[in-house]
Amino acid sequence: MLGVVGASQGALIQAAVVGEEPARIDAGENVNMAVGFFDANELKGRSVEVGGAVYVFPSYCAVLGEPDDCLTNRTVTIGVQMTKWKGAVHGYGGGREQLSNDSATVQLSLVDANSQPIPVNNSLEDFIMYIPRSEETSVEPTLVEPQVSSRMALSLHNLHVPAPRVAVTVLVRPENETEGEDWVLAWSSSTMNDSFEYADNLVYLNNLTYHSDTGFYELFLDSDVVGDTTGTYTFGIGRYNRTLAVPQEHPCFEDPPPDTYLFSYHTNFSSPYYFSTFVSSCLFFDNERLTWSSDGCTVKAANSSITVCACNHLTSFGSGFFVTPNTIDFSYVFANAGFVDNLTIYLTLIITLGLYFIGLVYARIMDKKDLEKIGATPLSDNNPNDHYLYILIVHTGQVPNSGTKSKVQFLMVGDWDETDVRTLNDEKRPLLRRGGTDHFVMATEKPLGPLQYLRIWHDNSGKGKDASWFFSYMVVRDVQNGEEFQFINNEWLAVEEGDGQVSRVLPGCI
Repeated sequence: MLGVVGASQGALIQAAVVGEEPARIDAGENVNMAVGFFDANELKGRSVEVGGAVYVFPSYCAVLGEPDDCLTNRTVTIGVQMTKWKGAVHGYGGGREQLSNDSATVQLSLVDANSQPIPVNNSLEDFIMYIPRSEETSVEPTLVEPQVSSRMALSLHNLHVPAPRVAVTVLVRPENETEGEDWVLAWSSSTMNDSFEYADNLVYLNNLTYHSDTGFYELFLDSDVVGDTTGTYTFGIGRYNRTLAVPQEHPCFEDPPPDTYLFSYHTNFSSPYYFSTFVSSCLFFDNERLTWSSDGCTVKAANSSITVCACNHLTSFGSGFFVTPNTIDFSYVFANAGFVDNLTIYLTLIITLGLYFIGLVYARIMDKKDLEKIGATPLSDNNPNDHYLYILIVHTGQVPNSGTKSKVQFLMVGDWDETDVRTLNDEKRPLLRRGGTDHFVMATEKPLGPLQYLRIWHDNSGKGKDASWFFSYMVVRDVQNGEEFQFINNEWLAVEEGDGQVSRVLPGCI
């Protein structure tokens, strides 16, 4: 594609006439190009718009690195070839992650009267390029409500600068439009405390660029200001007092000095405001190293839709744009971690941790109770000398007040033998609760054979609603041969419920 565009420009420039408007080819939104010949004496300050990108040229003598009068008594024709691509032409190479995904790529080259390329490196004056983005990036401001503190003069924000030679934009807008005249913005390329002590720079908010359409004040630090600094930038918002300093007599002065004004700062700064930051960069593609770099380029201006770049050489150019989150400066956090200044935070942590540990203790107690419910309970009246085992599974119904605390006993009859009266009990855990399933181990002297019926009853000794029992069923499993027998009831064993009986004889079924 690059070869096709280059050939098209070569054909167009052959037919170009000096002084005429550049010839253009627009291939929709994807690629736009323009070529033309100009008198070199008229090159300085000329601007050409191509597909939303704008090119502004320096003087011809500065491009060649010659004195300003290099064209005296000379007529020189110079050709320009300009291309704007919707996206990144070189989607590879080192540093590609710095390039904004929606940044256009702009290309600019110069040729002489014979259409031969003019190499441009280290021009004495910069080429200015307005590089658009295909979609306006949303910069959503954050509403900040500073925490009131007895020692707080600044509301701090940290910004991570990811690479050298980038530009930083800070936007501030007081929530109350009547405020802001006595506000200051301080910043530092290192950690800054909240009392202006370590601020590298300080500016009054009303001295910043004001955008009347949005109400935001803008601080713009171009890439020359940021330079090669990377890491954390700290910004602080505060309010100042303008007070009159009354002069005092001093033995070092014959006459007292004149009245002067001193500036001090409000503590307890708590006025809400909107705050946002973003980082922008100008990048070119180095064809020799196959990498995107910012060498020789400076960010002159930037907003959410366009970046203005100034570069002293020519190649393919793109822009980076990154809306930065507010990071946490842990060195500041730990340096200002006093209990009195952070009473609310510490109390919240203490209460939260206290509730957490109380929850742990409660959960542990419940876990122990759950462990007690696991496994089968040997019947208390098992004979230690009996070794033929049955598993009894007893299920209590779901209807209200189904459970019982009455003493439940049973007698089981098989073809070969029968049990004595046996009791369902467990001293360590509650049994026969509503909706519960309880497991027991019953030992007998010898096999009972196929089970014929079960007689089961209780003594109605439970108090109140715990006297009655809704008995659903019992499953009896022979551990030795795996046979199972079921005794199904699904009725009350209660004096005040059902038929008033507390005893049942249930036939067995396989």
